[in-house]
Amino acid sequence: MVELSVTNAVKKYLCPFMEDRGYRFYSTPSEGIWKFVKEGSKQQIVFVNRFLPHTLRLEFRLTPSFRHKHIEVEDFYLDRYHIQKGKFGGWEYHCQEELNKLVQCFAKVMEEVGFDIMENAVSDPLDIIPTSQMQFNLYYNHESLARQFADACNMITWEYQNVSDQLILKMLEYKEQVVNPENTDDLLNFAAAYGNIFEKLGAEWMLHQNECMLQIPRKDSIVPLRIYPLTVVFHFFHFGNSDNARMLLDHDMNSFSRCK
Repeated sequence: MVELSVTNAVKKYLCPFMEDRGYRFYSTPSEGIWKFVKEGSKQQIVFVNRFLPHTLRLEFRLTPSFRHKHIEVEDFYLDRYHIQKGKFGGWEYHCQEELNKLVQCFAKVMEEVGFDIMENAVSDPLDIIPTSQMQFNLYYNHESLARQFADACNMITWEYQNVSDQLILKMLEYKEQVVNPENTDDLLNFAAAYGNIFEKLGAEWMLHQNECMLQIPRKDSIVPLRIYPLTVVFHFFHFGNSDNARMLLDHDMNSFSRCK
């Protein structure tokens, strides 16, 4: 079967390189996934993914992460091996010999650039993420943190447009600074102010599985709307700019308006 031949090729040609670098091998051939995982401060994951019949792709993940959730190796690293590109991405094989050659190419990519890519991602000082302590701090102190934001902006109302305009302004200014990952007080204030908008509209602060969120029932679903202020703020920190700021910040409000 194709699944077994992929498994055998991965075990023979890729496992030795991966295991020597501290990765453990997990396979679920029925789902088309052959996965290597390295534990550490962040989890490094390398996939061989059969996302289409007779088509494999080499994928990288880092978790938890904002900046490196999906890492790609440029196609030219594999182009030089004269293997066949898939019509919708990835690399095709049509016999065991082609499959073996493809997985051997994946091993060469890992040896030449893959391991360095993952280690550089792990050590990226700007890839800051919400910590459990930040989640607890936000949940237990969101009132005082939101008040600090309001005082700093001389805000007199928690109407959404007013608060979101201030948040966009302050968060874009924050992104221009040299950010110290050890000092995230401003990000907490932003998250508290963002969450407070929805609290004023009837959402309830909750701490669920060590994550601070707000929740409000939907009229057309038994599943409530959940809003994660720290996720929104950290996503904005990593990817927000003057062009997409309004879209990023309005996403939850648009969902909230639909669930009323």
